[in-house]
Amino acid sequence: MSIASLPDHVVATHFRPLPNSSGALQAISSLVRQRLLAEAPPLWREAVQEYEDERNYMTLALATFPGNVTPMLTIELGVQHGAHRHATGIFMASWRRAETVIGPVSTVLLDGDTAEITAFVARMNTFLDLPETFADFAEHAA
Repeated sequence: MSIASLPDHVVATHFRPLPNSSGALQAISSLVRQRLLAEAPPLWREAVQEYEDERNYMTLALATFPGNVTPMLTIELGVQHGAHRHATGIFMASWRRAETVIGPVSTVLLDGDTAEITAFVARMNTFLDLPETFADFAEHAA
């Protein structure tokens, strides 16, 4: 059984990344497919979901920018107090729409420093139980 076939709640509560970047990328791809893309329209241009509680937040975003056919994936992890937010983790990569997997990774940061993908996924795992608080999807014009 692959991670991609597991129900979202199983991935969120039981998956721990493999000790290599391939397993970590699979974990991120699975999260995007099972949470963000599960609710997005088929011809999405932009998809955003936020999860938060009173102290922490996680934002998942896919966007296709004008003049570019390759969507970009951004995952932001952070802490918040009232209306103030501070990012503690950033992951950015291209998204292969046809295969629904991550393409080349451009940025992985934790606490302002470059980080390994496995470390980012380990931190991301601590945010998976946050409740969804916002979702927005934009479609390509027909």
